Parts: sequence; C-alpha cells; structure tokens
Amino acid sequence: MTSWLVMGGAIAFCDSALAQIIPDRTLGAESSVVAPQTPGSPVDLISGGATRGENLFHSFEQFSVQTGGAAVFNNATDIQNIISRVTGSSISNIDGLIQANGAANLFLLNPNGIIFGQNARLSIGGSFVASTATSLKFADGLEFSPTVPQTTPLLTVNVPIGLQYTGKTGDILVQGIGGSRGSQEGLGLIVPSNKTLALVGGNVTLEGAFLNVPGGRIELGSVTGVGQVNLNQTNQGWALNYENAQKLGNIQLSRSFVDIAIEENSSIENQGERGAISIRASQLDLEKTSILRTNTFTSAAAGNVNIDVQQLMMREGAQVITTTFGMGSGGNLNVNASESVELTGELIGAGFISASGLYSATDGAGQAGSLTITTPVLLIQDGAQVNASTRSSGKGGNVSITANKVHLIGRTVDGQSASGLASLTQGLGNAGSVTINTQELLIRDGAAISAATFGDGKGGNLTIIADSIQLIGRSADGRSPSGLSVQAARAGDAGSVTINAQELLIRDGAAVSAATSRSGQGGNLTVTADSIQLIGRSADGQFPSRLAAEARGAGNAGNMRINTQQFLVRDGAGVFAESRGTGNAGNLTIDARSIRLDNGTLTADTRSVNTNPDQPQATITLRAKDLILLRRKSNITTNATGSNVIGGNINVDTDFLVATENSDISANSTDFRGGRVTIKAFGIFGTQFRNAITPESDITATGASPEFSGTVELNIPDIDLNRGLVELPVNLIDASQQIAQGCAPRSGQTGSFVITGRGGLPDNPSEILASDAIEVDLIALNPKAENHSSSTVSTNATTPEPAPVIEAQGWVIGKNGEVQLIASAPIITPNNSGLTPESCNVWQQRN
Repeated sequence: MTSWLVMGGAIAFCDSALAQIIPDRTLGAESSVVAPQTPGSPVDLISGGATRGENLFHSFEQFSVQTGGAAVFNNATDIQNIISRVTGSSISNIDGLIQANGAANLFLLNPNGIIFGQNARLSIGGSFVASTATSLKFADGLEFSPTVPQTTPLLTVNVPIGLQYTGKTGDILVQGIGGSRGSQEGLGLIVPSNKTLALVGGNVTLEGAFLNVPGGRIELGSVTGVGQVNLNQTNQGWALNYENAQKLGNIQLSRSFVDIAIEENSSIENQGERGAISIRASQLDLEKTSILRTNTFTSAAAGNVNIDVQQLMMREGAQVITTTFGMGSGGNLNVNASESVELTGELIGAGFISASGLYSATDGAGQAGSLTITTPVLLIQDGAQVNASTRSSGKGGNVSITANKVHLIGRTVDGQSASGLASLTQGLGNAGSVTINTQELLIRDGAAISAATFGDGKGGNLTIIADSIQLIGRSADGRSPSGLSVQAARAGDAGSVTINAQELLIRDGAAVSAATSRSGQGGNLTVTADSIQLIGRSADGQFPSRLAAEARGAGNAGNMRINTQQFLVRDGAGVFAESRGTGNAGNLTIDARSIRLDNGTLTADTRSVNTNPDQPQATITLRAKDLILLRRKSNITTNATGSNVIGGNINVDTDFLVATENSDISANSTDFRGGRVTIKAFGIFGTQFRNAITPESDITATGASPEFSGTVELNIPDIDLNRGLVELPVNLIDASQQIAQGCAPRSGQTGSFVITGRGGLPDNPSEILASDAIEVDLIALNPKAENHSSSTVSTNATTPEPAPVIEAQGWVIGKNGEVQLIASAPIITPNNSGLTPESCNVWQQRN
C-alpha cells in the first residue's frame, strides 16, 4: 500500500508499495473492469463501466498509477465524457500516464486528494477535470458522488453542470521537474489545443509543474467549504464559476509554468473564442520564477488571464504574461483581489534577471490586451513591474488600476530597474494609457509610474485621480527620481500627464515630468489639486523636487497648467517648463489662491533660437487671487541663453506681489532680445524694476545691450496708499530732554519729589509704603453741592442759571484730614530752605 503525509497544506507520498487501480461494485453489473494490458505489464486497461448516452461512468475503490505505469480507458470513440470517481479513503497518486480513446473528456473525482508526480502525463483527446469535490451534479438534479455511492446508481445522459462540495475536502498537488524544463521536454499535464485542463481541490499546489493547453483553458480553483463550482460548457470544454462557493482555500505555484500559448508552428489561426487561464482562490502565491502565459504567435487571439482572489502575492521573479507576436490580438489580464495585491522583487540567476510582475504586450501587428487591477491595496516593490507595452506596429494595451492605496517602493537588488507601473512603445505602435484611481498614492525610493515612447509610436497618456499623492526621494544611487512621467525618447510624441488630487506632495528630489529628449514632441502636464507642495532637493543636493515639462532635444516641450488653492515651492524645489535643446520651451500657467516661493523657482528658460519677437519662447502666466510671495532668493524666470534667442514672457495677475531677500522676476536674454514682464496688482512690495540684476529683489527684462532690452509693465491702481498716514520723524525724540527743569537746586542741594495722587504713597520713591498711610478718595465736582473750600463760588439769587464751575487751582488739608480743592492758590511754605517760592512750582500742604 501507499502511505500519505500532509505537510503545510501540500500532500506528499511514500512509495511503500506499488500504486494500483481497484474498481468497486457500486455500479453493479456495469462495474469497471481493470486488467493488465499484458501479463506483468504496468499498464492497466480499464473497460466496462456504465454507459448512458455519450457519458461513461467508472467507479473505483482506489485509483493510482505507479511510476512508469499507465491507466488506459478503453472507451468507445463516440463517448464524450468519461466520469470516474474514487469511493475509498486513499489519495490518488498519479505518477504515470492516463490515456483515453477518441476526443472524450475525462473527469476524475477523489475527495481524499490527488497527487500528480513528476512523471504524470495525459494522453486524451478532450478536456481533463481533476477535482476533490464530493459529487458531480447534472442538469436533471442527479449526482454522481464518491462519498455517497448508490448501490444501484441513477445515472444520466445529461451534461455535468457543477462540482459539489459538502465540507472538508482533499488537496491537489502537482509535482514536476521544473516548469521551464518540463516545457522543453514536454513533461507535465498537457491536453490538446482548445480544450480545458481544470484542477479544483481544497488547497492546490504546483511545485516545478508544467501545465499546457495551447489556445485553450486552464482552470485552477480552491474550495474548502460547502458550495458548488458551476461548470459552463463552452466550445473549449468548461468554464468554471464560483458564485455558489464562498469559502475558498489557497493556491501556490513554485518554479511552475502554466501555459496556453499558441505557438508559431501551431495550426490554430482562428478560433471562435479566446482561451483563458482562470484562477479562483482565497490566496494565490506565485514564486520562484513561476509563470502564467497566454501568448499568441499567429492570427488567433491570445487568451485572457483572470485572477480572482482575496490576496495575490508574487515574488522571486514570478510573472503573468499575455503577449501577441503575430496578427492576433493580445489577451486581457484581469486581477481582482478583495484584500491586496503584492508584487515583490526579482530573481537573479545564471546570466538572467527576472522581475516579478504583470505584463501585457504586443511584439507584432496585433493589438495588446488591457491590464486591469482592482484591489484595496496594491504594493509594487523591490523592482517588481506592472507593464503594458508594444515593440512593433501593434497598439499597446491600456493599464487601469482601481485601489484604495497604491504604493510603489524601491528598485531591484542591483539598482538597475525601478519598481514600476508603465505603458511603453518601442516601435511604430502607439502605447496605451495608464489610469489610476485611488485614495492614496505613494511613490518613493526611485520607483516610478510612466508612459513613454522609445520608438516612432506615440506615447500613452497618464491619468492619476487620488485624494493624496506623495512622491518622495530618489533611488539609492541618486540617479532616478521617484515620480510620474511621460517621455518621448525618439521620434514619437509623448503623451500627457493629468493629475486630479486633493493633496500633492513632491519632496526630496522626486519629480512629475513630461519630457522630450529627441525629435518627438513633449507631452502636456496638467495638475488640479487643493494643495500642491514642492519641497527640497535630493539627499546629495543635486536634484530639485520638481514639476517639469521639458525639451532636451529638437522636439518642443509641452505646456504645463496648474490649478490649485495653495501652491508652495520651497527649499530648492522648482517648476520647470524649459528647453535645453533646440526645441521650444512650453508655457506655464498657474491659477491659485496663493503662490508662495520660499527659495523656490518657476522657470521657462530656453536655449532654442527664435528671432520673432511676436512669438516668444515661452510664457509664464501666474494668476493668484490673494498673494504671490517670493523670498530667500526665489526666482520667476523666462531667460534665454544663446545667439538670437529671445527671452520669454511673464504675466502676473494678483492682489499683492511681495518679493524679498534677493528674489527676482526676470525675462532676460544673454545674447539677444529680452522678453516682456507684465504685472497687474493692487500692490507691489519689496521689489521694483531695474535695468540689471542686483543683490536686491529685482524685476528685469534685459537684453544683450540696452537697445535689445525687453519691456516691463507694472499695472497698479492709481491709489495713494500713503494718503491719510502721518509720516514718522526720522530722528526719534529723546525723552530725557522732555523733563521740566523748573526747580534748579542750589549748589550742593537736591530737589524733592511731591506726589499729588490719591495718597498712600511715600514721599520718596526709594521709601517703603507706610503702614499708617491715609488713602484719599477722588472728589467729583458737582456745581449744586455745598463747597467747603476756603474759596467759595457765589451765585446771584435772582438769576436761575448756576454760576460756571471754576477750575480748581489747588488743594489743602482740612482740620479733619480731608482734602479740599480751592479756586485760588494756597499760601506755600517751602520745606527746603534751598528753594524759594518764586522759583518753585511745587506746593506743600500746610501742617
């Protein structure tokens, strides 16, 4: 007998005895018959069984094929479906050949589990379905069950419609000599073209396996609970549906190759329907250079890839590829993960590097398929890739990402390739677009999202819709920025970049760019966000954080438009719409509530020749409702360098323009004609027009000589902001000179300080408060009250009007200690013999 061992969800076996095929008696008189093909032969010939129309039913107590052996179904050629079950408790170990006659489809059901060894092979004319389901359901409601076999079963001529699972079920393991090697030597589970190979178990594991159905379907499914997997019959066999199977298990591929490619020497030129690789599980792990491939080399369409899981993890060079090399269109690659998609790293082997990733491409005239990912969390790191490309005349596929979080981090181990999400063309075909819709986009450590052309075809467009976008840093060697980009590297024109976000942060040398480096036209860059911040430079200080639309070759740069509420550029960061080659720089337009440059730069500088003053090199247009603030050597420039190169235009429209700390606005030309600066504002502070750059904050439009100077126009309302203001004196008043010197002391004498307040204070400021000090209340003047002062105010009794109040001229202390105001000056007795009444205005109370 053969003993079995379950380890980590995978099934291993030990050959303690020869595997065998033993029929049971559940089919009665129609039971299966198993006999050696020749005496002593390891080939078992299987005949008998119950025939119902085009269906042939077999039932076994055990079903295993030993190494080098074979199980040959001796069926009639008109049989369409051979349906076999294992009713015993043993796992099926298949390490030899399974063969059937004609074009029959073969079903193998064993709820205990199924293992395909390194020598397992298929020689059948139809589809192959291996499952650990507990029954096979038919359209008339009947079931063919390994777990509840009827003594006299009611068999059917109907087509099977579902695999029924009633609880815990066995696993499926496929072992091989290595996916690539198995492909080269033709060793693995292979069924004819345009058919179906389906493996549906509890957990499904492929270790070094090779699965192949040219142009057909490969279905991998994992079901671990109660439910039904629906079987939908197609021209290619069966398409599986899991809407009635909710509890799913895991599928793992290691060093395995799952392939439905239509090869160049294939007879498949046209077909009614596409093939597909479809995977349904809770978690799918692809690792160690495992590959899913649906290529076509002919006019037939390539197959699709459909991955529907909770979690997808790809690492160590694992790849999913759909490519057309011929006239046929490429397949679509669809990933739907309800929890997360994680693509990690690369595998470096002898002379090759394999980056983990999802790839859709065309290398022929056919159009590449689309690449779609829908998941809450997408993580691409350590050099992994999501890539749609064209290398020939065919159009590249579109990339569409929908997620709550999209994170791209880092580069490959050797630093040569960035973690990336890209649409590329390297030939005549136009690249597809990249669209990302997410709440949070994070790109750092040299990772990138790009749409580029490296050929004559047009580059794709890049569209980002997000709540928060953060682009941080550069690669470890400092050469590559973290960022978003479209690029024209040859004759093809670049696509555009469109960003819609609530917050955009670019820092530490990261970048958003639309560039051309050859003759192709640069792309446009449009950013709409509530808040935009560009902060700092790279760690080595060489590269600024930036928004850029640049021309580095003969092609013209695209235009840049920014719409935001708050726009901040600081600490060496910048916005660049410039030309460094012979092409023209693009225009830069910013609409904002406020624009702040704090050691920041906005530039549309150029080196390209243009002698027409009516067509300047570039124009910067800034419209800020509240404020434009420049400080700490910030710059707004459309300067020109080179013979016959005209400076660009700068148009500013704002309430207030403030420039301080040597911050400049310039449209200069070093060798030809200066540009034009036009500023419309309610107020301009800290800067002014000058004929040349100075250490102050300047507005200039200089040329090679005074006659080639440009123009500066400052439009400020005719309002005198100084009207109604009092001009402060230049020299401040010395308060010490305002103290009266009325009591000049005699030689050697000092004056005194007399307090005339409410009382309770000492005579000398240096003395402490007296404990018996008397507080004197303030006295309100009342013309009707009786006046007890020594001077009285008389009134005329015959006159009804009261006498006017006379201002008090002094005060005295009455007998009872009260303070009395008097209308005439009291008699003064000096308390210091050194002072005379004539020279002193200080009055003392009388004792």
